[in-house]
Amino acid sequence: MNWQRANIGVFAARIWSGDENRRGAVAVLVAVMLVVIIGFVSLGSEVALLLLTSRHMQSAADAAALGGETARLRGYPADYKQEALALSAAAGFADGQNATTVTVNSPPAAGNYKSATDAVEVLIAQSQNLALAQVLYPKGTTPPFTVRARSVAHASGDACVLTLDTTASGSLSMNGTSVADFVGCDVSVNSASATAVSLVGGATLNTNHLYDVGGYSLSGGAQINAAGGITTQAAPGVDPYAGSVTPAAGACLKNNYNPPASITIPAGTYCNGITVKNGVVLTLNPGIYIIDRGSFSVSAGASLSGAGVTIVLTSSTGSNYATASVSSNSTLTLSAPTTGATAGLAIYQDRRAPSGVTDQFGSYSLKSPAPGDCSLTLTYKGSSASLKVTLYEKPSRYDLVIKQEAGKLEIARK
Repeated sequence: MNWQRANIGVFAARIWSGDENRRGAVAVLVAVMLVVIIGFVSLGSEVALLLLTSRHMQSAADAAALGGETARLRGYPADYKQEALALSAAAGFADGQNATTVTVNSPPAAGNYKSATDAVEVLIAQSQNLALAQVLYPKGTTPPFTVRARSVAHASGDACVLTLDTTASGSLSMNGTSVADFVGCDVSVNSASATAVSLVGGATLNTNHLYDVGGYSLSGGAQINAAGGITTQAAPGVDPYAGSVTPAAGACLKNNYNPPASITIPAGTYCNGITVKNGVVLTLNPGIYIIDRGSFSVSAGASLSGAGVTIVLTSSTGSNYATASVSSNSTLTLSAPTTGATAGLAIYQDRRAPSGVTDQFGSYSLKSPAPGDCSLTLTYKGSSASLKVTLYEKPSRYDLVIKQEAGKLEIARK
């Protein structure tokens, strides 16, 4: 009995002695784990910094792309790429500084808008120096920590009709009982005139939404049917086709074309206008229709339609630029091409066409056929008169006298 107690005491002593020898192991484990925990917390902080830098960089790329595209459309500043680079630098990402590379492409080099000349792409890349993360890589190697951001700005919108004149009354005008169907797209008018849109005599405009910087005038039963509403005092629309090039006129398919009966015609150049009237139904095959001088007129109950069509109003001689007119119970139904050089353009007037103003009393136009020369033409009740003057380096003022005698309009210097 005594022997057993003695052995038990020795065994207990041995167990106690073993615990004494391992008492410092916990402290070592805690110290090791603290190093690991601190390392992961620090590494997490660096990863969070990468995410923050990435978000900041994406915002900079978005601002640079949008600014570059706006400059490209407006033509100011002239170098849209420098504008994009300046905006990126203002956001803290300057090309060539702090291991940063900023690239501006138009058209974009990749993506859905690759090869789209009306889009601006901004690419930003910046190498990051992460102290803790370098521990995970072999000595002497550079960790591949590079933050990248990409943004593409593309002029878009559903406006299939956009008038750019900022002051004209009747910038968009219709009369008679004409009907214009622009269903599925918007109409945007940039004129600030109270009568920027003028519809009279039962004319009807059908569109998804009318955006009007100024106001509109309806009389004689005229109406605007806009499913999405009418917005007056709207912001001016940016011309998405500022970089468009007017297609060159080719050989005339027809001269002063006036189809006597309903017909379908091919795309091409039509010289001195097309006149559709007296209930004739004219159908246009897909393609570009160049109206070289004269007037593109639809009236007297006629109908014009075409899908994938662009009508270009221009002049191969530099004068008598073609105009368009829709009136007198006529119907115009057109849709623009979705691809190609004139994608999105249903009716396009050559930007070289002279500006003119027309009201209930008549019209006038100014032309500059050659540097230093200016021609003023007045029209009143079918009678016209012109006066040529020479412009010098300094602004010139001319006092004019306008007379009408025996049905003839005369204009002369006072």
